[in-house]
Amino acid sequence: MQYKLHVMNMSETTSKVNLFGLIGFIGTIILIVGVFLNWVTLDYNVIITKGSESVTGWTLLNDADYKEVFDYVYAPLVALVCGVISLITTLLPIVYKNEKVTRILGIVTLILAVVAIVIGFMFYGSVGDSVEILGMSASVGVDIGFWLCMVGAIITAIGGIVDILKNKA
Repeated sequence: MQYKLHVMNMSETTSKVNLFGLIGFIGTIILIVGVFLNWVTLDYNVIITKGSESVTGWTLLNDADYKEVFDYVYAPLVALVCGVISLITTLLPIVYKNEKVTRILGIVTLILAVVAIVIGFMFYGSVGDSVEILGMSASVGVDIGFWLCMVGAIITAIGGIVDILKNKA
């Protein structure tokens, strides 16, 4: 009985997995994580009390007080939904190689990323320098969670473009 030793060539492993598709997948992870980080920081100074409060994107969605203060408070929800759907649309082309399906999923990923970016920047534009919450004036600054969502959405869009263009060549 003879055994043959098969040495796997590195090109065999890379041909089975769409490495460029990982770009969009990483972007979706960043997009989803950003929703649960701080989106805005409120610095307030009321007669005796001075303080600062950071608010996550998830809190913006669930607290009625913030819904009255900020326009486009649903931006974190849009980012989360676009991120979860994009997670699927970027994961499938990595493992499943079909040019037409990959191109369609790339288009869907690109559209979802653009929606998240547009709604995110509409939220950013609606956040003024100061707001009034529960009778106190507060200055507002956009925080790291918002920016991570925007960076994640841009990386996701690049991943969608890669899926679209790589199959046209």
